[in-house]
Amino acid sequence: MIRTFVCLLTVALGLLMSRCTTDFDLVADYEETMAIFGLLSQNDQTHYIRIHRGFVDKEISALVLAQNPDSLYYPDNLIITVTELGTGIVYPVERILGDTLNPPITKGSGVFANAPNVLYRFNANLNPQHRYRLRVENPATGLVTTGETPLVDDFTIQRPFVGQQVNLLAPTDYFVFWNLAANGRIHDLRIRYHYSFAAVNSPFVRLGSEYVDWQVFRNVDFTAAQPRYDIPNELFFEMLDILMEPDPAQVRYFDSLTFAFDVGTEFLSDYINFNQAQTGITQDLATIQFTNVTNGYGILAARYHKEVTGIIITQDSRDSLACGSVTGHLGFAPSNRPLKYPNYPFCNN
Repeated sequence: MIRTFVCLLTVALGLLMSRCTTDFDLVADYEETMAIFGLLSQNDQTHYIRIHRGFVDKEISALVLAQNPDSLYYPDNLIITVTELGTGIVYPVERILGDTLNPPITKGSGVFANAPNVLYRFNANLNPQHRYRLRVENPATGLVTTGETPLVDDFTIQRPFVGQQVNLLAPTDYFVFWNLAANGRIHDLRIRYHYSFAAVNSPFVRLGSEYVDWQVFRNVDFTAAQPRYDIPNELFFEMLDILMEPDPAQVRYFDSLTFAFDVGTEFLSDYINFNQAQTGITQDLATIQFTNVTNGYGILAARYHKEVTGIIITQDSRDSLACGSVTGHLGFAPSNRPLKYPNYPFCNN
């Protein structure tokens, strides 16, 4: 579903977008507009939804109004429910202030007021076999806004698999493949490098562990029944060089890799792809905005997170990581093979 709208400030997926026009006199007769943003996941027990006003004003810029919480948020009078279709289970939704929680849920910097951070939440164990409908009613005006979404079902990651050894020196690229999730479309893949560390003057006493993350791809649509993605082996070394800084005081031990997938629904894909296609947006430009919300704007969609942990690399890969030309300066220990590395955990240089 696609709608045209004017001067609606929206927040979704970490992106801040302003959409306004002065081409038409549409503020003479104010019409209430509600903006909804929610991503449901059966990974979570507590689910958060953002609901705020769309607004226009002849005298005041929308960017100024966005800094006023009274203009941005509804008072605590909305009637909100989430219904599990098929079973009829109804979950009540409560209004909270995210910035007062422990730990707090804060908003990023941008044109919107950072505090209070008004959110709506409900608690439920969601069932991927059912669809979910959000209903929001403003009793003061009678406006009813709804959104509906399926969930992303569980899926199988075929490669990597638990216990696999990855050879980063192989002559062919490393590839991952998985079974496409029911209702899944848009994908992210992140690889996490886990390592532990010790002091150079006491290299066998590990002091702690850390990790760095490599975002391999983001917001990529896959539709094949068994998607595949090829990763050049040299990128494993090159990205680690970018992500980490040398520390002469440390000896580092590579521990494992985690491959983490995040998969979203077709609605989420359409929303992201449509907004990315809207370039050159200014305060004086009318635009068309994707929405799957009735009597309002925004997106109600779903996502699912799944990962494979404990992926190790071969001894030769570890040696290249520690002593090779790309990452040798990062202080990693090679494999513990005394005949090859008599100075273990240091390289032979």
